[in-house]
Amino acid sequence: MVDVQNTEATDREPRGGIQASVVVGLSPGAQRYLDQTRPWVRFMSVVCYISAAFMALVGIGMMFASLAGGLGAGAGSDAVGGAIAGLALGVTYIPMALLYVIAGRYLGRYAGAIRLLRTNLDARTLEAALGHQKSFWKFTGIVTIVAFACCVLLFAVVAIVGVAAAMAARG
Repeated sequence: MVDVQNTEATDREPRGGIQASVVVGLSPGAQRYLDQTRPWVRFMSVVCYISAAFMALVGIGMMFASLAGGLGAGAGSDAVGGAIAGLALGVTYIPMALLYVIAGRYLGRYAGAIRLLRTNLDARTLEAALGHQKSFWKFTGIVTIVAFACCVLLFAVVAIVGVAAAMAARG
């Protein structure tokens, strides 16, 4: 439970926000939960950065391997097609790595705000921590919706291409 103690009516901003002078009283349980959450949030932030680095390296490696293997001297059209597919797949890893960097950044900010809240119990610090957490979950939700939509679209394209190929083979 968050207990906001407002000592003066002038501590309110015009749009209803709370100024930094308002003291926030967290229950010992709430503070304990935040303290126990912070190391895990920091850990997941670091995992996001490490995952992003690996994804970028794999993407770059796939691009170079595709270029070196498929576009070499005397490569046939199948090899060139495979190289283009490998190159395209490698290129998609780079934006995916960027998504991990963004998620890691939100989590790192949230962990930092929780640490700051330990020593600075004001409403702005609490709002900042909750704002960073909200941003992470909003970003994650949007990425999930986009990924789900891409999967549905890919399924539809594969189904249409499959039906068209079957009809052409019969025809």
